Amino acid sequence: MDDSNLLCIRFAFGVPLEDIFPPNGIHPRLKNLFNETKIALNNNPFPLSRIIKIREKPLNTGLNLKETLLSGQLRYKKDIQPLTFLWLIRHFLGVLPLPLFTKYSNGRKYNWDFLASQCQKHRTCYQLDLEISWAIHRLPKAHVVLIYTLINFFRNISLKRYSDKLDKTSVTALVVYFSSSLFVRPYRPGFVIKADRIYFHLLFYLIVNWQRIKREKCELLATLDSKLPSIFESDESDVLEIAFADFCCQTREVSSVDRVIQVPEEENNDEEEKSTIYSTKESQKSEQPVEEVNENCDYEEISYKNSDAKIWKSYSKLTDPWLA
Repeated sequence: MDDSNLLCIRFAFGVPLEDIFPPNGIHPRLKNLFNETKIALNNNPFPLSRIIKIREKPLNTGLNLKETLLSGQLRYKKDIQPLTFLWLIRHFLGVLPLPLFTKYSNGRKYNWDFLASQCQKHRTCYQLDLEISWAIHRLPKAHVVLIYTLINFFRNISLKRYSDKLDKTSVTALVVYFSSSLFVRPYRPGFVIKADRIYFHLLFYLIVNWQRIKREKCELLATLDSKLPSIFESDESDVLEIAFADFCCQTREVSSVDRVIQVPEEENNDEEEKSTIYSTKESQKSEQPVEEVNENCDYEEISYKNSDAKIWKSYSKLTDPWLA
């Protein structure tokens, strides 16, 4: 199918992804929206974390941009702020009938809460990577393709300028801004209850460790031969009771949207340990919330205590060189 036919595919908000996506990719209008967002961010002198914290309310400009997107125009005004593009992407994700990381689909259950609790405890874990990858690739194919595109997009815009390293403050800002729209229904912009904060850990883990997680999608034989027990308890998830056969089948054509971002090899660095969003003190302290949501706002204002606040418990030290 050529590009001219792809542009004629129906595009709408609030409908299942399967109804608007072509067979093996995301809708070209949505793909163009991601590209325009990256261009707007690159042309903006401020870091991503500061852009997201701006108390501008992009509702009116966002709705105008939405109409432009629905009309099929592929070029937008140059004066559109990056936050407006980010708002529209989040709006698209937030009004999907099923969240991108749905808890139930096609007779299958997905225990994202339990996976998120494991991400809170582990810096890196092969078995956890495998479980997350397996869960993602059991989702409907349209969801899998969009997850690939979205996580790569997050990684791309979170890179430090003129560097191949992820900026930990930008990753944290993206996690807080997008998390609820990806996991929670009904989605209410600007409201994050305590129970929803558990997904911060899973989304952060996905963004930082995506290079490894996506490589686990074809680990069928290794998994069947593995003697390691699952991190899932038998009463927490039923995913290990289901055959792995369908795990590798859905994503044979996902490579077209899989964009690799070059990152340095892991190395031990004490200074980088201290700069991560995980607390590196030896004693485990109680969780300290990083972001407070202003529940009196008429539209999605998220206030931050400070840009370097920590949102994870100090279960383990993190020496990931991506988070310098």
